[in-house]
Amino acid sequence: MAHSLGGIVSFTYSSLFNDEIEFVISIDAKHSSLDIDSNTRQFRKNLKKFLEIEYLPISSVPSYSEDEAINRWRKSSNYSIDEQSCKELIIRGTRKKADGTVYFSRDPVLKFLTLSSFAYGQNVFKDMAKEIKNPYLVIKATDAKYVEKMKNVLEVADIIKENNMYFSFHKVPGTHHLHMTNPHAVVEIINPFLEKYNN
Repeated sequence: MAHSLGGIVSFTYSSLFNDEIEFVISIDAKHSSLDIDSNTRQFRKNLKKFLEIEYLPISSVPSYSEDEAINRWRKSSNYSIDEQSCKELIIRGTRKKADGTVYFSRDPVLKFLTLSSFAYGQNVFKDMAKEIKNPYLVIKATDAKYVEKMKNVLEVADIIKENNMYFSFHKVPGTHHLHMTNPHAVVEIINPFLEKYNN
């Protein structure tokens, strides 16, 4: 089960090593088709940033009050996540310093390299989609602010459906973080899928 960037990582792994996958549950995956010019510039910028931060000591990592951290988290998500959900994420997504402030604990290099690393041309996405044969559930948020054109997402979904009798696609009201802001609607789709395929 994967969300956002994890969804496209799962898509990639399933297409390459389908025989190792029992099933996939993908929640509002980031599907970003490659634009050669913009992706090259972005990758160059991200790689420089990666080299700058790779060996930064913890003491130089910026820290915030809990309220500031929540506001930054919400802003970085285009406000797709509500305050209560941020308070839950704070528990596992930050560490506390001696002065009482918190810092984000995820590896910062993920922020700069992974999106560029998993951006493919639409034709590559379509070709990869043909290889996915395992039970595959896609849940897409109706109110997410997509980087990708929805027609590209649906085109790939149609190809998986043509080649995979175990594929299902659902649109659910909510933002990109719908599994946190509209969990009951998401669970109603996931539970029957698990009952069927999680042997």
